[in-house]
Amino acid sequence: MKTSGEQEKKLKVIDGKLYCDGECVGKTKDIAGFAQYYFEEEPLGSGANGVTFSVTHKILNVKQVIKIYFPKENEKYVSNKAQEEARKNANTTLAGVIAVIFDAGEYTYPCKLWYSIMESVSSYCTIKQWRAKRNNYFQSNSKKFDVNNINCLSSIHTSLNLSAGILKAVITLYENNIIHGDLNPGNILWIFNRDSIDEELRRLSSYHYRVLGELEPFDIKLIDMGSSKVNPVENSGRIRDSWKLYEHIKSLLSPLFVQSKMKFEDWFNFELIEVDDSNESGVEKIVSIKQNGKVYAINPHELAGDFFRLICVLTIAFGKITNVKKEKERSIGLEDIDRNDFYVLMYQENIDDVIRAFSFDSMIVLQKIRKLGSCGRWINWKNVWNTYPFNRIDISKVFNAKRYDDYYI
Repeated sequence: MKTSGEQEKKLKVIDGKLYCDGECVGKTKDIAGFAQYYFEEEPLGSGANGVTFSVTHKILNVKQVIKIYFPKENEKYVSNKAQEEARKNANTTLAGVIAVIFDAGEYTYPCKLWYSIMESVSSYCTIKQWRAKRNNYFQSNSKKFDVNNINCLSSIHTSLNLSAGILKAVITLYENNIIHGDLNPGNILWIFNRDSIDEELRRLSSYHYRVLGELEPFDIKLIDMGSSKVNPVENSGRIRDSWKLYEHIKSLLSPLFVQSKMKFEDWFNFELIEVDDSNESGVEKIVSIKQNGKVYAINPHELAGDFFRLICVLTIAFGKITNVKKEKERSIGLEDIDRNDFYVLMYQENIDDVIRAFSFDSMIVLQKIRKLGSCGRWINWKNVWNTYPFNRIDISKVFNAKRYDDYYI
């Protein structure tokens, strides 16, 4: 059996057309397929079952995404899988967070190739492409984080809102009892209003962080759902989602940990356990806890909610830190309303009150996470507040309130 890498090599783009084994894909040798589309040479991403390409509609001049399923000996299996995934991704109730499939089918030359076509979007990049380019524009990412460096603040402002956008999309799936199962960087599209990712990054890197921290989730759409539904290994989709969410948030918040004594993993009350044999399930690491010698995987629903709480706390904290220039540890005091916001985000299951720094979209997400079982327990809040620059804030009264039966001192 050929590996996904070997299968991907069979598919090649030449002059905007898709080729397989050196032959132009189509109905017959003389009738080419995808005639209305121009394929970009580099795939957006690939997985065990297929590869996704960015294409441009020649007449409408809009960008779309096409997934090509790898040809396999068991054609019936591939056909059933392609149809099942296409139907799952055609759910219009999730149109706000997934790139909805509006067409699917197959070509027979030079072999049977199943495909699905997703809706058009103006401009986008994958998180994989963002990772490849981010340090070109946020050069401060290679140095120790400095809250007085404008580029550092621009970088973390972008990371927080991008994190919030990803979590908002995933939480919407979970609210509808859907597991994505393949949250690879190539399956997450960041939608923006500029012509290119370079233009958008130039804009964001020149952004001047305002006095109050603001959280406005970026527009994110997810593609290529379905592997979790047909994978024979029980719960593998859930385990993969938790692992991938952890990896995404780690990458996005990485500028905070450059040359820092605190590490990203110190912020959490769980372990990341490596799996010895990941071939069958596609799971390489498990976000989990150990109890009585047993390993228990953490539910991605709850984890996504706790991650969103963390992003909210960091946003408000940056608002306080950039507004008050005191640099000593615990030198920035909090007003009652600030302590209340932090307390609610860190510890309370129900988040019904409006928090000043957040957009309407952010508040809607916060009200959803209670249904997902999120209560902040997977975040090691003590270590978060002991990390620069958050250690400038005197958070002791919030901790005391939790310690003494939720009573403020």
